[in-house]
Amino acid sequence: MKIQFALVHPDQVADPSDVTAIAGIVQTDQVIDDYTAVPFAFHPDGPDNIVIAQHATSENLLNRDVWKENIQTNSFHHLLAMPLWKGVSSSQPAGEVAFVKTNFPGTPEGQSTYVIFGLIKGDRQKLAAMAEKMFETTDDPIQPIGAWSFINTTNTGIKVEHLRGEQILDSLKQTLWGFGDKKYAMSSDISIEEFRGVQENTRHLIDHGANKPGVWQSHPDPEYINFLRGMDAAGLVPIPQWTDKEDQAIRDAASDKIMRAIIDGEVMAVAARRPRRIDEGNEPSL
Repeated sequence: MKIQFALVHPDQVADPSDVTAIAGIVQTDQVIDDYTAVPFAFHPDGPDNIVIAQHATSENLLNRDVWKENIQTNSFHHLLAMPLWKGVSSSQPAGEVAFVKTNFPGTPEGQSTYVIFGLIKGDRQKLAAMAEKMFETTDDPIQPIGAWSFINTTNTGIKVEHLRGEQILDSLKQTLWGFGDKKYAMSSDISIEEFRGVQENTRHLIDHGANKPGVWQSHPDPEYINFLRGMDAAGLVPIPQWTDKEDQAIRDAASDKIMRAIIDGEVMAVAARRPRRIDEGNEPSL
């Protein structure tokens, strides 16, 4: 099992600041159902080490809301504001961490990568001391003691700052994540299924100038449609759910060029492209 995680500084999350958020990724050969919530406790062991205690029990967040769609269709950061989370009895900072599978680049065959997120409650000073650092382990849990398995994690030296004014899991959207030399950022903190739906609707917007029936009721801005068509003409649609710095630089440069063309009132040839027929194929993909 490989784990990377970071805690948000408690002052950025709550008042009183005895609660904070956790974000990260886990790579494992275990099969974990989406939205499984597992109790964790965090035992600081000096400034650069945390011993994680993982409880053997788990519950699925989908069973805590009458409308499962409320969970499945929301972004992960929105779920943190919903009354879904249970406290964990511990003398150390502790809370529930949810797992959702993601299409992380380079995941080894036979393994899966999961995004993890949740709420951790505890002594403010301990939370603050652990915050804004990326901790990592590539070891399996040591011998369980009772219902708890213990995992040693070490500070990687990577600083993970929450950007004030951004959503609370914005660290996932920074190019910090991955167990190799190349690091990635998450373009959208939603499940694989929801992300696929967004991509399919993007394709429908490009081809037909409107949202898919039954998806969103709003009428898209024509300039936004022109922008999407420009990105498509540049070969940059669909966007992957995880991007590296090189890919982001290419997309940022193309985006700036297309937006300047729209602002200057230039007629973009791609804006007048004919809709593709359904029988032409090219199903949307991630």
